[in-house]
Order: sequence, then structure tokens, then C-alpha cells
Amino acid sequence: MGTIETMKIDCEKIELEVGTLCFYDDIAIGELNEGITVTSDCMNLLLRTTLDHFKGRPFVYISNRINSYSVDPLNYTLLNNISNLRAMAVVSYNSINTSNAKIEKIFFNKDFEIFDSVKTAMVWSKKVLF
Repeated sequence: MGTIETMKIDCEKIELEVGTLCFYDDIAIGELNEGITVTSDCMNLLLRTTLDHFKGRPFVYISNRINSYSVDPLNYTLLNNISNLRAMAVVSYNSINTSNAKIEKIFFNKDFEIFDSVKTAMVWSKKVLF
């Protein structure tokens, strides 16, 4: 399982009360805390932080699901309106997270893929962006 700490590429890391965001040139990787519920308030905090970082530049968000938490799939309606968010990836390490991500994908109207490693998600992200 690849966490932000074990990845070899330097990033700009921001610790939030709900988890950690790691920013690269055009990719954001989020690792949210164990047991949280991603409510609209949580989603808005993540969005504000991410949009402030990218300042209108196109990006891909990767959710590195190293912890177990719940996501209200209706929150994806917020993401559909973010013009510079080009795609989203979920890195899943178990069948439950994969099943949940498949449900979330229904609510997201842009590219959305599920991977088993951060590295493959990052490679895919570059292809989506360019």
C-alpha cells in the first residue's frame, strides 16, 4: 500500500482536520482519515484547499483509500461543476472500497478510474491531462 509518506516524489503536503492533501504540478492526492464521513462541509474544505492551490490550472484528483471512511456520493454533484478538475481516480486496496468507488463513479460525469496503486493512477492522470 503506497502512502504519501512512502512515495519517493516530493510534493507540497497540506494537513487538514479530515486528512492530508499532497500536491504535484497537476495532480492532487488525498488520504482521508480513518472513520470520517465525507459530508458536504468536508467536501467543500477539500475543494477550497485544492482550488486555491491550482488557481484555475487543470488537475486530476487521486483518492488514495488507505483508510476506511464513507463518502456521500451526492457530493460528486459539486465536483461535476469544477471546470479545471479533469478527472478523478480512486486507489483501492480492498473489494469493499472498489465496490464503493464503482457506485461513486455513477455520480461523476468526467473520467473516473479505479486503480490498485498510486503509481498507475498517476500515469493515467498524465494521459488524461495531455
